Amino acid sequence: MRRALLSRARDFLRFKRATPETAPAAFQSLYIAEGSDWFWWFGDDQYSGKDDEFDDLFRLHLKNIYRSFGEQPPAELDRNIVPHTVTWTHAAPVDRIQPSDRLTVRTHCPGRLTWIVGDQPAQEADLTPVGGVMAGASRYQLTLGPFPEEAAEISFTFECTHMGCPGTFVCCDRRPYRVRIDGAQ
Repeated sequence: MRRALLSRARDFLRFKRATPETAPAAFQSLYIAEGSDWFWWFGDDQYSGKDDEFDDLFRLHLKNIYRSFGEQPPAELDRNIVPHTVTWTHAAPVDRIQPSDRLTVRTHCPGRLTWIVGDQPAQEADLTPVGGVMAGASRYQLTLGPFPEEAAEISFTFECTHMGCPGTFVCCDRRPYRVRIDGAQ
């Protein structure tokens, strides 16, 4: 897919009859995309631990080619090439992910997550502590996914299990949260 996206960007430049002299910004973005670490780190023979970041940067440089002509980049450049892990928190909830993504639900309270993916039966699990304690706050999380291709939504509720919790914190709100899966079949 990455080579196809790069090829389409080159075709776009040919269609525009652009050269490095007439469209230096577009060609700078093309050269950056062609020379990016994407082609080194991606594949089964290498592992960067940052594939999602390389993916985002690669697609950003390709988008900049179209933007340099004042045109909207193709929608396909908004689609992740590799799966991403998207983090949902009470302070920064997300309302959508892409079909290949995983969803990490993170809180500052220990608790139990109940979730439903599409029309599948509800599932439950305890959030696990991560990262130790920093400035008196702990973090707990659970990562969900991958999801079935036909799933269009994830719905979840969080039950705080913090001993002595007064039940008035944002994490004690038992309402369901919904995250849409864009592009589901």
